[in-house]
Amino acid sequence: MAGIIHSYYTVILAPAIGALAGGGVVALWRLRDRVRWAGLALGLGLTATAALAWALLGRSPSFVPGLGVVVVAVSIILLPILALRPRPDRAPAQLAAIVLGVAVLLTGPAAYAASTMTTAYGGGDPSAGPAIAGPRGGFGGGAPAFGGGRAFAGGGPAIGGGPAIGGGAGFGGQGFVGGQPLGGSLDGATLDYLVANRGTARWIVAVGGANAAGQIELDTRQPVMAMGGFSGGDDAPTLAQLQALVADGSLRFVAPEGAGPGGRSSGIAEWVQSACTPLTVNGAATSAYDCAGAWAG
Repeated sequence: MAGIIHSYYTVILAPAIGALAGGGVVALWRLRDRVRWAGLALGLGLTATAALAWALLGRSPSFVPGLGVVVVAVSIILLPILALRPRPDRAPAQLAAIVLGVAVLLTGPAAYAASTMTTAYGGGDPSAGPAIAGPRGGFGGGAPAFGGGRAFAGGGPAIGGGPAIGGGAGFGGQGFVGGQPLGGSLDGATLDYLVANRGTARWIVAVGGANAAGQIELDTRQPVMAMGGFSGGDDAPTLAQLQALVADGSLRFVAPEGAGPGGRSSGIAEWVQSACTPLTVNGAATSAYDCAGAWAG
C-alpha cells in the first residue's frame, strides 16, 4: 500500500462486512431473551452505524441533503424500543423497529449505488457515489490526486507523468500506457478485418498487456488475449503455450508489441515475426501477424 493503489480494490471487503453485520444483528436479536443488555447493544449499534452514515454523507453535503440527519434521527427514535426487554406484547413493535432500522441504514448505500449506476466512468481509479474533494486536490475523500474518486469521462488522469489512460474513441482507441497507444497500430480497419476473419478462433487477436487487450475488447465486443498479464511482463502464455493455441486453431492473429519487457518475453515476439505473416489491411502495414499455419519450431 506504499505505492500506487486503487481504492476500489477494497470493494472485495463488502460481502464479508455485510455477512458480519447481518450475522451480528441476528445474534443480538436472539440473545435478548437471555441477556438483558443485548437489546441495548443492538440499539446502540444501530445508532452508531447511523452516526457513521451521517459523517460519510456529510462529506458531500449537496448530495441528497438531509439524508444523514434523517438516518440518525430515526435510529435515535428506535433505540429505546430496541433496548426494552422483550415481551410478547412488545414483539411486533420491536420487530418493526429492527426492520425499519436496517432499512434506514441502507438508504445511504442505496443512494450511492443509484448515483454510481447513472454515471459514466472512465480512467484509472473510479469510485462509487458522488464527487468528493480530497485533501490533495483529487477526488474520493483522500484518494491520491491521480485517478481520484469520481468519473473521468473522455480520458483518465495522468499517472507518473505519462499520458492519460482511457479516453479511447472508436475502434483502435487512443488511450496510452507507457507512451504506447493501446492496441498498438490496430486501427479501426484492422480491427474490422480481425473480427471478420476470426473464423473459429477463441480470440480475435493476442496483444501485449491487459490495457491494450481491454481497449480492443471495448471497441469490438470480442475476446482478446492479454499476453503477459496486466503490463505485459508476465510469462503467460509461454511461447510453447502460444504455439499450441495457434496449432489447434484457438488463435490466429497476434500483435506482439509490448509482450513482455521490450516486447521480447519468452521469445514470443521473435517467433511471431519469423513464423507468421505480417498483416496488411487495405495496403497498409499493421502491427499484427497472421499465424494461420505457422510452424512451431
